[in-house]
Amino acid sequence: MKSVMENPILHNNAHPCRFCGKPVRGRSDKLYCDVTCKNGFHNLAQREDRRDVQHIDRILKHNRKVLKSILGTRPKAKVHKAELIRRGLQFDFHTHVQMHAKRENVTCCYEYGYLSLGGEKTLVVKIKV
Repeated sequence: MKSVMENPILHNNAHPCRFCGKPVRGRSDKLYCDVTCKNGFHNLAQREDRRDVQHIDRILKHNRKVLKSILGTRPKAKVHKAELIRRGLQFDFHTHVQMHAKRENVTCCYEYGYLSLGGEKTLVVKIKV
C-alpha cells in the first residue's frame, strides 16, 4: 500500500489557486481553492468569448437592418454600392452565401442578401426562407 506522500491524489502540498492565488489545500490535482473561484475563472473565460460573439452579432444585425431598410416592402431593389457603404454595411460580415437562380452567389445576412451586378450596381433581395 502507498503512503500518503507517495500518492499524488492525497498529497497535501499547497499550490496557488488559478483564480485568486490563495493556497489550494486537498488533492494535488485540485486547481481552485473553492467553488466560487472555480466559477469565477470559467465565467471570466466565457465572458471574453461572449464579448467577441456579441461584437460580430451586432455587426450582422446592423447589416440586416441596412438591407431591410433598402428593400422596404419590395422583394428586390437595385442600389449603388456606395449607398450600402454610406449606410454602414460591412461587406466582410455575412451569415451565409446562397446560390441564386441564375447560378450567381448571393451574399446573405439572415434572410436578406445582395449580389454585385458589376460596376457600382448591387441587387438587394429578400431570400425565401
